[in-house]
Amino acid sequence: MPGRFRILDPAIEDTLKLNRGFQIIWSKSWKAKRYLVCAYLLTEGGRYTKLWADTPETSMVVCPTDSGKYQLKVLAMDQNYWDYYRGYQGGNPNAGYICHLQGGVGVFGSVNEDWVWVEVQ
Repeated sequence: MPGRFRILDPAIEDTLKLNRGFQIIWSKSWKAKRYLVCAYLLTEGGRYTKLWADTPETSMVVCPTDSGKYQLKVLAMDQNYWDYYRGYQGGNPNAGYICHLQGGVGVFGSVNEDWVWVEVQ
């Protein structure tokens, strides 16, 4: 399982500028193969995904185009979960299933996550 990590920047409840890129920075997670970065815009109608991207790095630049309250989430994925994720990326069943099991099918991967709430104005 990937080790614990923390989002270092932006801080919880930071106010960020609309249409200006900002960097999400997090500490390294032990045994993480890759990181999945998500940004969700919260509205009265629900939660909307505004960003869903993966990276091997410990930072990513985000440029929100809508104002409001956002949940920024980073998931540290181990090798097995990363293989599962990239095998089904985009919902394409023909993308290729990557499995490290002999004589069976399943997902035995793990993730660890951290998130912060920010305001974009």
